[in-house]
Amino acid sequence: MSHSALILLYAETPLHPGTGSALGAIDLPVARERVTGWPLVPGSSLKGILRDTCRRQHGESDDKPGNLWNVFGGDTKHASDAAGAFSVTDARLLAFPLRSLSGLFAWVTCPAALERFVRDAKVGKVKGDLVAKAEALVKITHAQRNSSRDSVAIVPKDSKESPLISGGKIILEEFDYTAEEHDAVREFGAALDDELGGAEMRLKSHLAVLSDNAFAFSTRFATEVMARIKLNPETKTVEGGALFYQ
Repeated sequence: MSHSALILLYAETPLHPGTGSALGAIDLPVARERVTGWPLVPGSSLKGILRDTCRRQHGESDDKPGNLWNVFGGDTKHASDAAGAFSVTDARLLAFPLRSLSGLFAWVTCPAALERFVRDAKVGKVKGDLVAKAEALVKITHAQRNSSRDSVAIVPKDSKESPLISGGKIILEEFDYTAEEHDAVREFGAALDDELGGAEMRLKSHLAVLSDNAFAFSTRFATEVMARIKLNPETKTVEGGALFYQ
C-alpha cells in the first residue's frame, strides 16, 4: 500500500538552494529548473533534511540497519544495502514575492505554475478545498498565455481586499500591470492562507496572477543578490580577495 501527501513550504527568510560555483557575475547561484528557469529546492536536499531531523529527534544511529534505513534507505556508505520506502519530489515554485509600490509586496504566480500544482495534486491523489480552488483559478487564466497579456495581472476582486491596486494598475518591481479583478484569485489566496497559518499570510489580498512570460522574467531577475565576504577564522578579519556574490 502506498500513500502520498502534498506539502506546502513557506520560506520565512531568504532561501538559497545552491548549485555550487558559476562562471557568471553571481558566484553562488540558486538551483533552477532547466526548462523554465524557475527556482526550486531539489528533492534530495529535502529528503536529507527530513532524514537528519528524524535521526536527531529519535536518537537513532544512521550507520546501521533500523527505522531510518527502512524509511530513507541506507546511509552513503550503505546505499546499496537498503532501499528506502520514502520518496520526495523537488519543491516546485507556486508563488513568488515581488516588491509592490502599493501594499508593500505581492505574491505572484502564473497559469503554468497553477496547472502544475493541480496536476501534481491529481497524480498524488490529493483532494481538498485548496486543490478545488486552484482548479477554479486555472479555468480563468488561460487568456494569460497570450503574449499580449504580459502587461496584465489578475488580482483579488474588490479593491478593498486588494491593496496592491492604485489607479487601476499594480506596480511590481519596475514594471506596471493593468489590474483585472476576479473572485477566484481571492478564494485561492484565502485557501492558501488557511493551509499556511491564517490571514497574516496575506495571500488572500496580495496574490496576483501574471502571464507565464512575466512570471519567468520576474523569478530570474528579481531574486535577491547578496554580497558576502569570507573572514579569517583566527584573526576575524576579511580574507584578501574573498568577496563573493550569492
